[in-house]
Amino acid sequence: MTIETIKHRYLILKREIQTKYWPYTVQYIENNSPLKLFIRALFIGLLLSIPWQCSRLVFNSFFSKPSENSIEINSTLTLPKFDDGSVTNMPNPRARRPLPVQIETEPVATDESSQLQETESSSPITQADQDAKILIQTAPEYPAASLRKHESGTVLIQVNLDSEGAIKDVVVKQSSNHKALDRAAQKAVSKWKFSPKISNGETVQSELLIPIEYKPE
Repeated sequence: MTIETIKHRYLILKREIQTKYWPYTVQYIENNSPLKLFIRALFIGLLLSIPWQCSRLVFNSFFSKPSENSIEINSTLTLPKFDDGSVTNMPNPRARRPLPVQIETEPVATDESSQLQETESSSPITQADQDAKILIQTAPEYPAASLRKHESGTVLIQVNLDSEGAIKDVVVKQSSNHKALDRAAQKAVSKWKFSPKISNGETVQSELLIPIEYKPE
């Protein structure tokens, strides 16, 4: 059969479908309701599926064989065991373990070390000299009225401390030219905590000058 013969038969079949089978199919669909068409298509599908199902059952029953690698249901699985009888080969947590040997040694004190200890214990401990320092401080509040008026300036606060670091007096040493800012700075510094000044190994009275700047952003 040549290619020209195949082409000729294809053209004949195409012409028959266009002129005969296709108009008949369209007319058949238009003359029948969708329900009837659905029932007939379902019936034809069932008829076509019966031979396929039967052939599949016959093939599975006669030609299919169990694979060699399949595991039998009745076979029992056994777990490997090691020399100690365990399954995981892990050490028994209840087994007693040897306790570490502790060797007690007595320190041997030489004459030089004993002399150094005696001299250190006999010499008094003196503290180094240092100035009074701020331990705890909180940021001063910016008065709302001063903030609205854009008031700014630097307040120089003088803090007088006793020998224990407690505040004796808080004085405005230099004003910011705004009373509200001066009062806010003085109130904030009065709540701070200080360490005392140490001179010659003893705590003494002291005074600190603390500048506080108010500057609106």
